Amino acid sequence: NEKPRRLNSVSASSIKTAFIDTGIDFNHPVFASKLWKNPLEIPNNEIDDDQNGFIDDLFGYDIEENTPYLSEKFSLIEKKLHHSKPFTESSLPAFHGTHVAGIIAQNSNHAKIIGFKGDITTRSTWNDIAEFLSKTKVDVLNMSMAIDRHRNWADYPTMPGILSLIEENSGTVFVFAAGNSGVNFDERRSFESIPITYNNKNSIIVASTTGDSKSNIGENLADFSNSGVIDVDIAAPGKDVLSAEPGNSYRKLTGTSMAAPFVAGIASDILATLLNNQKIKSKRYHEDTALLVKKIILATASVNYQNPLPIRSGGVIHPKNALTLAKAIAR
Repeated sequence: NEKPRRLNSVSASSIKTAFIDTGIDFNHPVFASKLWKNPLEIPNNEIDDDQNGFIDDLFGYDIEENTPYLSEKFSLIEKKLHHSKPFTESSLPAFHGTHVAGIIAQNSNHAKIIGFKGDITTRSTWNDIAEFLSKTKVDVLNMSMAIDRHRNWADYPTMPGILSLIEENSGTVFVFAAGNSGVNFDERRSFESIPITYNNKNSIIVASTTGDSKSNIGENLADFSNSGVIDVDIAAPGKDVLSAEPGNSYRKLTGTSMAAPFVAGIASDILATLLNNQKIKSKRYHEDTALLVKKIILATASVNYQNPLPIRSGGVIHPKNALTLAKAIAR
């Protein structure tokens, strides 16, 4: 039997950046030239051509429905409802994934987006994602969903699956939303959150500022954002962020869900820059490279030293400084 082939032959300019969410409207113009396409899969032939366990996974996979189609749609009533009030992640609307992926697309020159859709409250979802990652190496993985204890935390038996996924893919940069409970974890250590407590060397936990874009990153922490010097790494824009929604349109959403993909997009560009160095390129998907990306993001944060933010770096991601440092290291 032929062994499954690994999809590692990707140029340094193409960074495989995956996300786990509610789906994606692949036809939205914001994703033009931004999608990863599985080079070993023949579309719509109902055969697992690359033998990775997922049939016709051209752009990603809907694990929950066991289909390669990750389409995301919502009714006009739902669209009107969510446009009439701010979004704070108390629930995940149908267009959440498209919005998150759109932020990655708009803030990265090198990210090639791979979509995952699945029920993150089940171990089977994490087992399937782990299987995909074992066959198809991913550079950056964004998860804009944090599960807080006060939201029926005991009903989410996924902690072992998440931890194993991070540890077994130590060369992948994992980017997580810090969550929207307005909690400082330094002050409330008993308040556990998934995956806040899993701050491994290759994971980046992202808080939200009051900024909304690269031109307005913001200096202050948003009042809804979780924080903590021990658990949360960096802050990024997460207030009224404009991004894609299904149906070729755009809208503003608020939450650490919006801050995390901003960082994931920048992380992808940092990695693409580092891979211009042959020595670093030879260690692609290695834990040292993932850790280097994280170190660059934290070391170049914009910090108000008179009033640092209550997170590990003390400040907000600074894309220009991060890329400048990455270029210097890659020389």
